[in-house]
Amino acid sequence: MLQYRIEEIAKRTGMTRRTLRYYEDQGLLAPPVRSSGGFRLYSEEDVVMVNRIKELRETMGFNLGEVRQILELERIVDYLREHCREMPPGQRLEQLNGAMRDAQALLQLVDEKVQSINKLREFWEHKMEKYRVYHRELLELLKKE
Repeated sequence: MLQYRIEEIAKRTGMTRRTLRYYEDQGLLAPPVRSSGGFRLYSEEDVVMVNRIKELRETMGFNLGEVRQILELERIVDYLREHCREMPPGQRLEQLNGAMRDAQALLQLVDEKVQSINKLREFWEHKMEKYRVYHRELLELLKKE
């Protein structure tokens, strides 16, 4: 299994070493394995996780608390997928109910983000229409000169 030092992960993901350490401190990234010299060593799975966090933060606009919720739900879903069949039906149902509650809360969060983005889009569409009107008026004035 390939292992990378923090500098390599930072370069591959476009994140700073400080940010990677912060994500680790916040529990978003699992503590990395340490080399005999004490250097942090990351796996390819860690690279995938950093890119997932980056996507959720930068592209989707979630804050760290929201990212934590999303990642935790994804971990629960993965765990249930792997271990659900081994559980008694009552325990499976309990786990599934919890996952469904969490998923519903995240869906609501996503809906709120979408509504906020749509409001911002409407604002700027309205603003652009005003600019277009003003633009046409200026063009007409210039034609008259």
